[in-house]
Amino acid sequence: MNFAFVKINHSDFSVEQRILCTVSTFWPCHKCEQLEKQIRENIVCVNQVLDDKDQTIEERKKVLNEHGRRLDSLMSEIMNKSGSLENTNDEFSNTKLAQRFDSRVKDLWIDVCEDLETEYTEIKRLRLMSKLCKKVFTAFQSEIKQADDKLLESIFSDENTVPEMIFKEVRFARALNGAKTATRKRQVQKILESINWSEDIKTLLCDTKWNRMQTFLTEFAEVCWLMVTSNPPLILNFDVKGKQYTTDIRDKFVVFGISEAISDCRIEPGHVLLVAWPSVELEDNKGYLTKGEVVVMPNKTNN
Repeated sequence: MNFAFVKINHSDFSVEQRILCTVSTFWPCHKCEQLEKQIRENIVCVNQVLDDKDQTIEERKKVLNEHGRRLDSLMSEIMNKSGSLENTNDEFSNTKLAQRFDSRVKDLWIDVCEDLETEYTEIKRLRLMSKLCKKVFTAFQSEIKQADDKLLESIFSDENTVPEMIFKEVRFARALNGAKTATRKRQVQKILESINWSEDIKTLLCDTKWNRMQTFLTEFAEVCWLMVTSNPPLILNFDVKGKQYTTDIRDKFVVFGISEAISDCRIEPGHVLLVAWPSVELEDNKGYLTKGEVVVMPNKTNN
């Protein structure tokens, strides 16, 4: 378990005492009271173990490990619930989801693109794959928004605003339940089956080796589900098409190299022609985790 400490002046405090000061000052809630109690018990336990000369080393380790496990469990729950701290031991943490998207999912995407080389030009297959990915992510994002609207309307139908704490509770519960294997497999299948594909995407699906496309779609959809149900949620950014490739976009997207000539009179030179691979970002433009790739319209047609 990795903890983020708030700087304090008491440099001679023990680690447990520093955590205790941080908890007492900044996290006044029921769970934090439990954590504070557990930290105090840990301090007493450590002192007792050090003073007890009759215990063997293995017995001491067992006692300390058990108290450490309880502390980790409480701290992990508080971190997950806050949405502002990340539990690095969680296999579905935002950092690990972003890494999975930019490695495993991207490798499968490359495999599918290679299968389409004989059927489509480079630009055409990039357009279609981008359209397919955006359609899938949007379907999962819409599912969560509709669920939120129904839930909050049933509870706060007469309220103008919903307390932020309620959103945090809902996100915490959803992230906890949504990551369960049975839940995410059921949701992935349900949402994929509900998507109304356009004719060009239907043709694309028919032109691809189905086993590879199915593997990619399943993996991509599962990561989309975990992203939209994460706490805080993640988004895939496709919304830079047509924008000028300035510093703001350059911070989140690198240029995707194209080997064929690019010509599109609808897009001005130096502007984004298409999003080949989306960036992984936090909601409300609060930061990004991995960069995406975009095709930028050159100043003159490439030959």
